[in-house]
Amino acid sequence: MDMSANNTRSFRLYKWLGAIISFLWTFIVYARTAQISVPFWDCGEFIATSYCLGVPHPPGAPLLNLIGRIVAILPIPGLSVAHKLNLMSSFFCALAIMVLYLVIYRVMTKWFEKEPSPASHIISFASGVCGAVLAGFGSTYWSNAVETEVYGFAMLLTALLAYLSLVWYDQRNNPKSDKLVVLMAFLLYLGVAIHMTVMIMLPPVFLFLIFNSARLRKSFVFWFTWAVLFSVATEFTWFLWAISIGLIVTLVGSLVASDEKKRVWRLGFFTIAIALIAFSINLYTIIRSRHQPPIDENDPETIEQYKDYMDRKQYGQESMWVMIFHRKASWANQFGRHIRMGFWGFFEQQFSDPSVSLGGLIPFLLGMIGVVYQFIRDKRRWIILFLSLLISTLGLLIYLNFSDGTRGVQLEVRDRDYFYTPGFMFFGMFIGIGFGAILTLFNRLREDAQLPSALSYLASAIVMLVPIIPLKTHYYTHDRSRNWIPYDYAYNILMSCDKNAVLFTNGDNDTFPLWFIQIVENIRSDVRIANLSLLNTDWYIKQLKHQLKIPITMSDEQISRLRPYRDADGNIVRVQDIMVRHIIDNATITRYPDGTEKWDPPIFFAVTVSPENKLEFSPYLAMEGLVYRLSTQKVPNQVNIEAMRHNLFDVYLYRGLNDTTIYKDENSSKLIQNYTTAFMTLAIALSREKRDQEAIQVLERAEEILPYDWRVGIYLANLYSNIGDSLKFETIVTRLKQNPGDGGSIIYRYLAEMYMRANKTESAIATLEEGFRAFPDDKELFKTLLTLYNITQQQQKMEDLVAAWNARHVDDKQSVPPPITPGHTEKETSEAKPQKR
Repeated sequence: MDMSANNTRSFRLYKWLGAIISFLWTFIVYARTAQISVPFWDCGEFIATSYCLGVPHPPGAPLLNLIGRIVAILPIPGLSVAHKLNLMSSFFCALAIMVLYLVIYRVMTKWFEKEPSPASHIISFASGVCGAVLAGFGSTYWSNAVETEVYGFAMLLTALLAYLSLVWYDQRNNPKSDKLVVLMAFLLYLGVAIHMTVMIMLPPVFLFLIFNSARLRKSFVFWFTWAVLFSVATEFTWFLWAISIGLIVTLVGSLVASDEKKRVWRLGFFTIAIALIAFSINLYTIIRSRHQPPIDENDPETIEQYKDYMDRKQYGQESMWVMIFHRKASWANQFGRHIRMGFWGFFEQQFSDPSVSLGGLIPFLLGMIGVVYQFIRDKRRWIILFLSLLISTLGLLIYLNFSDGTRGVQLEVRDRDYFYTPGFMFFGMFIGIGFGAILTLFNRLREDAQLPSALSYLASAIVMLVPIIPLKTHYYTHDRSRNWIPYDYAYNILMSCDKNAVLFTNGDNDTFPLWFIQIVENIRSDVRIANLSLLNTDWYIKQLKHQLKIPITMSDEQISRLRPYRDADGNIVRVQDIMVRHIIDNATITRYPDGTEKWDPPIFFAVTVSPENKLEFSPYLAMEGLVYRLSTQKVPNQVNIEAMRHNLFDVYLYRGLNDTTIYKDENSSKLIQNYTTAFMTLAIALSREKRDQEAIQVLERAEEILPYDWRVGIYLANLYSNIGDSLKFETIVTRLKQNPGDGGSIIYRYLAEMYMRANKTESAIATLEEGFRAFPDDKELFKTLLTLYNITQQQQKMEDLVAAWNARHVDDKQSVPPPITPGHTEKETSEAKPQKR
């Protein structure tokens, strides 16, 4: 009796100790690395819609918005709204990890149920902490934990469903276990108000219930009830019919059935009713949309509009279930390492550096040990765990059907690893179980060898420290605690615009952060943003017309009838093209006494807008930093020098751009290039006006605030050469050679050209020789050097160079050119100059 009581106390102690450790360990790290302000992508939209109770992109996240609004108004000193909401994600993600620990601990303690021992509790405890925290420090999971996204809360519900399934299994013969079935249905449908990812748990939970309960398996009512619940995966209209019919049928059945049948009918009725109550949170979307919030995507004010919103018609008409059978990529690319969407490419980066983990093979094998050992020890509980893993990895891969760009559908615009967040979480769980299996076998060997139990405790302690590996591996790349890049980028774009301007933006990253700045920070809310992607939809055009008062003279009926068409030349004219022209045509030109003219309202294009989206207006655009201003007259060099200099030097924020301790992901690096382009464009414009000293100041400023870019260095070296500052020129040359970046051989060819213009032929040759040693396969470098040898009549060096080339390139052999006479032409000399690319 005392031993049983001790085991119970030990079970509870390690259960809650491990849960607390898992939560605190991950939450503290998440809190320290959470984005201090608005991130890129959907996060800016979610922060803004939480703050203003708006309607985000389909199918929405009303529960996230409601909870986010509460968090946003909490009076927490020193924390901005964005930081609070990012920490909200951290909190939910850490809670999910705590629940994941409880899942691992629960299944592992069942291994030792018949022969519990102190070592068994320690093994379960250590393996649970290892698996849960390892999942928490997985690359994708951690990324979602430091920004305002739907996946934190979604993973909490997902982990809870797995845990409640295990609790139900232990109580399945108790009539009260039906309450857990109803609760799981509630959580599943509650998840719809966060993200549909939670619904991936519907099949595993259902199969787990019928496999482990003969009573439910043999019940027609149970099958009928869950068929109704599965209707959420169909079109919204079918779902409404199914759940309405299901509710009526089960209600009637619970009223008229015989006493022995009432229980199952009541279970069916309460399951559907509670699920419907959970789903009713989505009515928030219609209610808020009717109040015209600042962000009201799809304007779902009516049932018909809401149906299209939930069916995600904005993203295409074809059902996801139909698209499964039209594969948008090869299986090899979807399973492999293909950019943007290859599953294994994402997996191998989750738990450690691929170079250390043999390309992800070590964590994969550990997880497979967990899968196999759990199946051997406890097949029944294995069902819910394995099915959850299977459907959130292989199932999602088949269902989501990501495009590799080879089959008529464009390549995914960003890495899609976040869709596999639940799969990576469950795989971390199985890695923990795999370590548990190894520790269990080690403990048996120790007992057989009659070695001290301290060895098992030591091994368990080592296993608990395994999560330090992904923690150390990912900390730098996931630390956003000082990352202001998205905030500053949005601020700089808005501050570039005149008062009451119309600003055409391109996509998520030059729109969502701007919405955040305007709505949450209340900065430059006078600027009216027109997103070109959304400008293809009638609801958005109407909002621009009525809410933002953009000059649109079409009637609502005319707007609703807008469709793409093919013009007389066979070109497709999109709705956005029609509207860009319409808005500009309906703006007026104001003429001032000094002879200047301006558009009213002022019209700007973000620099991220592609040339084809600027239509015929490109010659009228003047660059002023991160925006182009539409002018009334053609702009010769497309640069407004004074306005651009003012923005770049006096207005823009550049926090952390040149700080190498702050990680810049691919998206941030690309957007930083827009700053580089702006500084380079201004410097070139100044140089064209013979203002080299000012151009130098511009590029020196760029080098102070922006990450190193060889293009800036090359042009700066060119300017130093032009003004005869040989000391600074040589300093730049040395730096370029030491750090060529992605410039490669072209750097040496550009430098050689500068030396030639300065009549320093020997220096040009020495530079090309150095470049050829570094890049012996570059044909342009070879040809340029060969020409210079010929010009300077160095026959032996020509022969040696050709021999060296031919030795390496047997399929591209070259011959020594005929000597150039001392009276060679200027044209021949120019051949030594590098060809621009």
